[in-house]
Amino acid sequence: MSRLKGETIVEVMFAVAIFGVVAIVAIQIMNRGTVTAQAAIEAQQARNEMDAQAAAIKFIHDSFVAERGYPDTVRQFETIWDEMTRNPRISAPLLHPDDDSCNFAINDSAASAGSFIINTRALQANATNIIRRPNNTTFTVPTIYPRVVYNSPATELSESAVYDQVVAVEGLQVFAVESSKKINGQPEYYDFHIRACWRAAGQNSDSKLSTITRTLNPKVIE
Repeated sequence: MSRLKGETIVEVMFAVAIFGVVAIVAIQIMNRGTVTAQAAIEAQQARNEMDAQAAAIKFIHDSFVAERGYPDTVRQFETIWDEMTRNPRISAPLLHPDDDSCNFAINDSAASAGSFIINTRALQANATNIIRRPNNTTFTVPTIYPRVVYNSPATELSESAVYDQVVAVEGLQVFAVESSKKINGQPEYYDFHIRACWRAAGQNSDSKLSTITRTLNPKVIE
């Protein structure tokens, strides 16, 4: 007669414990991968918003240069250029004054003085398309990633609908920093510092991005 021997309770519990550890490690690795992927997507979205601001700055600059030979009465982009470079800074502030928070977006402090964003959906020769601080109802801490939020009427899409009004600016800032070198009293160039700050998904600290776009001052170009 053969005698069958089963697993003891200790062996079963040991096997279950090993399985549990492996399962927990696998879940943690999957969660980490998901968080990394989400953070990468948010960073790309932030870069897209920053690139849109940089492209708008270049467009305004190039349009103003192109119309330099026209009479003052028909120039269109000089006004929006003047608004964009109004009250420029001598130097840019620290990347973000509040290292542990993106509250710089709503704090009306000296560090945020002179900051603005461009309404890229209504990029016309109109100074109102430059959204300036202080405006704490417009500049807010990001809910997802740095972005410019536009109005979304709860009506069906139509050709007459308007979707180019800025509702909120989340975690974005642009600073115009003038050159120390002057030509006929005008700065030789402007550095536009474009900043973004947000708390990425699953992160314990803020994510920050910054870039600089340098443009010659059209008013000193002959």
